[in-house]
Amino acid sequence: MIADYFTSSPPEAWRVVLAVLAVIAGWIISGLAKRATLSLIQRVLPSLKPGVTMLVSRIVRYAVLLLTLGIVLTILGAPLQPVLAAALLIAVVAFLALRGLAENLGAGLVIQARHVVRVGDEIEILGYQGIVTELNGRSVVIHSPDGRSVRLPNSTILTNPLTSLSERGIHRSEIEVRVDASRPYGDVRDLILQSLADEPHVRAVPTVQVLIARHNPTSTTFRVRFWHEPHHRAEARSAASRSVIDVLGPTADSPSRPVMRFITFAG
Repeated sequence: MIADYFTSSPPEAWRVVLAVLAVIAGWIISGLAKRATLSLIQRVLPSLKPGVTMLVSRIVRYAVLLLTLGIVLTILGAPLQPVLAAALLIAVVAFLALRGLAENLGAGLVIQARHVVRVGDEIEILGYQGIVTELNGRSVVIHSPDGRSVRLPNSTILTNPLTSLSERGIHRSEIEVRVDASRPYGDVRDLILQSLADEPHVRAVPTVQVLIARHNPTSTTFRVRFWHEPHHRAEARSAASRSVIDVLGPTADSPSRPVMRFITFAG
């Protein structure tokens, strides 16, 4: 019974007045605390999403209101020990119920404050790969190349190895080319470098590498490494393969060109 928490005699008038004033003051202070939190976050962490900022400010306000409730009960004569026990019980239940939310919220604050990932970054984590399209208080949303949307909990981003495919602004791809072993390595290498020199999808710096991957009496397999824009891997690989095919494939008017056996993506 609530009445059991109070003294045996009714609360004095001054206690009631003081409790009313405490409620009013607590309500006003909670509003001020919310606005102050909003202002502080916007000034210190301007990159945070408005939704995350609003959620943090509301938590601060509810904490002030809960403290106000405890003060009011104490003013009205409720024993301090039961009030503290009830507040502790509520805090434990809230912690257990909101543990996942609080963990992801805290991780979201770290992600946005430290710029672990940004909107537009291409990342790979736990087998998921895509471009970051949204950062919020619960998750990081990425869009995969095949059209899927993946929502990764913020805590997952901080506790697992994260690969950024776009942070450096370049990406390296490889293709393997097998040709007949009848032509010297230098001739084939020069033809491949020539074919990729004017390809717009392939960057000139870092330079293209043409390495021997495997060799046998009938064929030689070359590994061609080249750099390109991070978001255009498929286009760059296709364009590079087309250029190599054009220069290495045999034609009717040039049968002496080295015959290309096959070309595959190696990385």
